[in-house]
Amino acid sequence: MVWSFLPPALETMRQVEPRLPGSLLIAPQSMGQWPSMLELALRLGLQAVSVLHLSLDAGVVTQAKRSGLAVYAWTADAEGDLQRLLDLGLDGIVTNYPDRALALLGRAADRP
Repeated sequence: MVWSFLPPALETMRQVEPRLPGSLLIAPQSMGQWPSMLELALRLGLQAVSVLHLSLDAGVVTQAKRSGLAVYAWTADAEGDLQRLLDLGLDGIVTNYPDRALALLGRAADRP
């Protein structure tokens, strides 16, 4: 999956390799235009939106999923933030501490 803040980059990616899934990264300052961001992701033929974890709530997640888009959060590291995101039913979470997320899910992190 290709993630970008730049719609022209995602547009080019879709033209060059339409089978490659894409996600619109949405900056916190753009969340005030959430409906427009959602429409943009759909117009570009993307499969997901990726939002700063602090900007996500149940309404945003529900709207995106009802539109057929997956929802990813970045970058959540605190256990409280990770739990809140897990409770929202996201499709993925970017974190620097996957072991914390796995522990909250009741899974053990594989160690080399």
